[in-house]
Amino acid sequence: MSERSNQHESEGQRDATGWDADLDASLSPGDEAALGALIDAGYEVSRVPEPHRARAEKLAALLGLLGAPLGFESRNEADEVFAKVRDHARPPSVSLSRDDAEFMELNPPEREIIAADARAIRHAGLRALVSAQSPAVAFDQDLCDRTFELVMLAEESRRRLRMPVATGGGARWNWRELVTIAATLLLGASVILPLLAAGEHQARRLACTGNLRDVAGAMGQYANQYRDSMPIAAASLGGGGQRWWDVGTSASNSANLYTLVRGGFASLRALACPGNPSACCEMRDPSAIDWKCLDEVSYSYQIQKGAESPRLREPARTAVLADRSPVVRRAVAGGVIYPFENSCNHGRQGQDVLFADGSVVWHSTPVLSNGDNIWLPRAIEEQIRAAMMSVDPTLKGVETPESSADAFLGP
Repeated sequence: MSERSNQHESEGQRDATGWDADLDASLSPGDEAALGALIDAGYEVSRVPEPHRARAEKLAALLGLLGAPLGFESRNEADEVFAKVRDHARPPSVSLSRDDAEFMELNPPEREIIAADARAIRHAGLRALVSAQSPAVAFDQDLCDRTFELVMLAEESRRRLRMPVATGGGARWNWRELVTIAATLLLGASVILPLLAAGEHQARRLACTGNLRDVAGAMGQYANQYRDSMPIAAASLGGGGQRWWDVGTSASNSANLYTLVRGGFASLRALACPGNPSACCEMRDPSAIDWKCLDEVSYSYQIQKGAESPRLREPARTAVLADRSPVVRRAVAGGVIYPFENSCNHGRQGQDVLFADGSVVWHSTPVLSNGDNIWLPRAIEEQIRAAMMSVDPTLKGVETPESSADAFLGP
């Protein structure tokens, strides 16, 4: 009796879930420290400090049980359990055969006539079963509660307490997603890149136009100080067969333009076109009288005619400065020139031209409205027009304009 009484008392201390209410579920200090170290190590036992590694290994094994499938987890466990309970409580669907249905429709006197029939005997037994009171199905409420709790616990453990498996890699992409992303990027690039290139080209053109306007102002200041004279260096008037495209020599035509920098009328940056990657923007030698090489020269200046000093009051629509000449670059390299080729400063789409009246105009061809080609002296232009040349035209670097009205820019 004493043992049975103790058993009843022990059972009375359990709560509604069937668990012992007096059971201490807290971790010991050592286990708590080991669990914290395991979490900090990202659930990798090898990274847990040595003092806690043994406990952490046991905790990891215990926590791993949370991810193990239950006995009924092959499908949706909760739905399967509730379906079994529902099917158990639902009475089976039955129906009578044709003969049995006809017998049940007979009147009592008619049934007595065929009472001796075997089918009638079976029907009488069935009627007795139907009229008898069915025994109540006994349900264990505690079993239902614990079953429901087990199902919910399994669902919750699968959803929230399953430990992530470290794969060592980042997010995975399937081929369809990669192809979609690549196609989107290509489509965006095909639209955006031309717009960016066009915007960059337009920005370079605007900067170049601003440079030439600054140079126009500098030339005006120079002319006011030197009796309407255009920039000229005395050393470059030597002539005598020397080539004016030889930068840095006494005959260099670019030295005439560099006079604006030497005299402080213009900065070196104003004479550097954004479309020339070799342009020099900062003065490295204050005593310099010219650029160091032809590649550094961004703009072609009006070629000087011997010792005749050009004047800024020449015809207003005379070109005095433009983006660097492609004809001179080909002639220096010893190649065949193309008289109608545009400057390479702006992708050979055209060139900015500064006129004697200070205006800056964009031209998509080197031939002006009056028929003057700014890359060639008039003598060569006339030979080309008259088709008098038996060979492809070229320059030697000693040509000069026919007159002050003949626009001939270089180098």
